[in-house]
Amino acid sequence: MVSERLRSQVLQAFNIDVRLARTVKSGVYHLVDGRDRQYCLKRMAYSRAQLRWMGRALGIVRGRGFAQFAWGPVARLPGHETLYVLTPWLQGSTPSPSDRGALAACAAALAKFHRAGRTRRIVQPGAKQELGQWPVFFQSGREILKQAIAGSGPFRHSSALSAALGPYKDDLLERTSKAFQRLTAADYPSLVRAARATGSLCHGDSGPANFVLTKSGPHLIDFETLRIDLPVYDLFRMIRLTGKNTDWDFSFTRAILDGYRHASPLRRADCDLLAGWMLLPYKSVKILRRAARTPLDEHRAPALKLERVLRREAQIRQWVMELDHYAHELR
Repeated sequence: MVSERLRSQVLQAFNIDVRLARTVKSGVYHLVDGRDRQYCLKRMAYSRAQLRWMGRALGIVRGRGFAQFAWGPVARLPGHETLYVLTPWLQGSTPSPSDRGALAACAAALAKFHRAGRTRRIVQPGAKQELGQWPVFFQSGREILKQAIAGSGPFRHSSALSAALGPYKDDLLERTSKAFQRLTAADYPSLVRAARATGSLCHGDSGPANFVLTKSGPHLIDFETLRIDLPVYDLFRMIRLTGKNTDWDFSFTRAILDGYRHASPLRRADCDLLAGWMLLPYKSVKILRRAARTPLDEHRAPALKLERVLRREAQIRQWVMELDHYAHELR
């Protein structure tokens, strides 16, 4: 069933008469109209300018031959402050992080998306620009790690976080230093200049959960993180979100990289960038950033989460060694 209020709102905003509605999660609805056409209605906490750019960029991607994604019109529901996007509801399944064939297919689709988004036409008002920002992000991550390890700043007197970090502090600082070295090895500034010259669209959150396997192949969904950035960031997201669920077994990474290369070439510099992101204690930094905004007496929960992450990432160094071996196969 559908409430009369939601039915009226969708009719006014999108001119679609809904007969069934199901809440998928907060702000996301599965809708069915009177002709049994299915839609996804999703709340988008972004400005109209940002959403207009997303729509235009994806329209350019479609025009350049890649249409395996879900996007649609954007409108404000009557009585709501935020905007909503109405996309087709894709019939299919989410790929399993342990299904190498599905991961390879998704990676190939991602490569085609990147190829279609390699155009200066995507650089328009409202675009989220991340090109050139990686060293800034890496440096801010290093600083918050140093503070947490030293017990200074927002982490002063945080015994829970200090205990969680203690056995790993030298490894974390070394990993962060090596992450910077990989950016240098890849000649990151040159890659950024080249991407600015050609255009470079990036999904921004391309883990397995943001693909739907349909009868016509993998489709990308959820474009809130769409940005202009180097495409390697998308590979990092896919590989990291797969790796944490497969104990960093490199065979799953190989499936992703091979799948991507089936549609678009990779360079050794791309592997250096990928290694840089993986060496950076990304998840630990994320936990620490959140903990820095919480009272000391609430640090026990993030400390436990941090311990789990650090234990799980013990295999990262071995994974990087295997990635370096793989990179030697590239030109």
